[in-house]
Amino acid sequence: MNDNRWQTPIRGFTLLELMVTLTIIGIATKYGYPHWQIWLSHHQAQLARQRIQQIIDYTRIYAISGTENLQLTAIKNGLPSHDWNQTIELRNAANQTVRVFPSLKVNGQTNWHGSLSCQNITFKPDGSCSCQGHFSYYTLKGNNREPDLWRITLLMSGQTYRSNNY
Repeated sequence: MNDNRWQTPIRGFTLLELMVTLTIIGIATKYGYPHWQIWLSHHQAQLARQRIQQIIDYTRIYAISGTENLQLTAIKNGLPSHDWNQTIELRNAANQTVRVFPSLKVNGQTNWHGSLSCQNITFKPDGSCSCQGHFSYYTLKGNNREPDLWRITLLMSGQTYRSNNY
């Protein structure tokens, strides 16, 4: 005698349930992915801005607490660079490396636009700096440069001013 009362029924998803689930996931991905890319781009820009601001603040405080000039230089492959997302070296007046700030992996580029085309920024023991200019961050989409997402202006007094463009 075969009694089916005590057997557990086979459970699972029907083909229709799987197709509806995959369709919903596909639609959510289609509309969510571009927004995620925008969020990621803004987050990376914010990280780059915070990094530059922290390095400037650290160098200025270090120069004020010491008695010598300190110089910030962006380095790529051992040579000075215009991209400040690369390694940044802090050197003293004897040109000895005091600290190395590691590179930041982001999709944008942080550039320094200073007076007298200076690539290095020197902070003096009174807190002032050698040149005036600004850092700006932008992204590249294909061969097109997107507008600056933020800007940090550095005055000769060593003070900074920040602005966001997003």
